[in-house]
Amino acid sequence: MDKVKLIDQVIKAIYAVFALVIVSFLFLVLIWTNPELVYSPRVSPADWQPRSIQADLGKGPRESLVRLGHEIIIETSKHIGPLAPEIESRLAGNNLSCQSCHLDAGRKSGSASFVGVANRFPQFRGRENKMGSLNERVNGCMERSMDGKPLPEGGLEMQAIVAYMEWLSEDVPVEREAEYKGFAKVELPTEAADPIKGRALSIARAVIWKTVKVNDHLKRISIYIHRYGGMTPITMALECIV
Repeated sequence: MDKVKLIDQVIKAIYAVFALVIVSFLFLVLIWTNPELVYSPRVSPADWQPRSIQADLGKGPRESLVRLGHEIIIETSKHIGPLAPEIESRLAGNNLSCQSCHLDAGRKSGSASFVGVANRFPQFRGRENKMGSLNERVNGCMERSMDGKPLPEGGLEMQAIVAYMEWLSEDVPVEREAEYKGFAKVELPTEAADPIKGRALSIARAVIWKTVKVNDHLKRISIYIHRYGGMTPITMALECIV
C-alpha cells in the first residue's frame, strides 16, 4: 500500500514538473515575442519623438479617453463649440480649434506644446495670483482664447483633454523638456520699420502680381481663340478682369 502511495506521489510530482516546464516555456515565448511586457527599450534623447495617436496609442479604456481628447483638440468646434450637435455642449464661443495655437495637436515644439506640460502642474499663475491646476489652465483657454465658458471640472470633455495632455507628457526625456516648453524665441529687428521702404516694396510686388495675372489671362484668351475660333466681347472683358 505504501508503494502504491509512493508511486502515486511520484506521478503527481512528474505531472507538476511537466506542467511547470510547459508554463515556463509559454512564458518565455510570450516575453520573446512581446519584450515590452517586461521592459521598455530606452530611446536616446536625440532619437526620441513625441507620441503619436496613430502609432503609439493602444485600445484600452484609458486610451479611448486619450483618443477623445485628441479629437477635441483638433476638432474643437465640433465637440464643444458652435458646431457641436448638442446645444449644451457649445461652450466655446468661436470656431477656433485648440491646435490653432497648439500646433500639430500640441506635439510641435515652439508652439505652446502639450508635451511635458502635465508635469509642470500645479504651478503658480501670475494672472490669477495663485497656484493653479491643469484643469484650470484648460478653462483659462476656454474663457479667453476660445471666448467661451469653462468646461465642467468632472465632465467627459475635460477628463479627455487632460488625459491626452498627460499621455503626451509621459516618458519625455529630461534633456528635451525645455525644447517643448512655451513658444519659439523671436529675433527682434535691430532697426526701426521704414514705412517708405515698405510702401515701395508693396507697390513693386503688386506690379509683379498684376503682371503675372494679366499674362495668365492673355494666355487663356489665346488658347480659347485657338480652340474655338473667337470670343464674344463680353467674355473677353470678363477674362481680362484681374
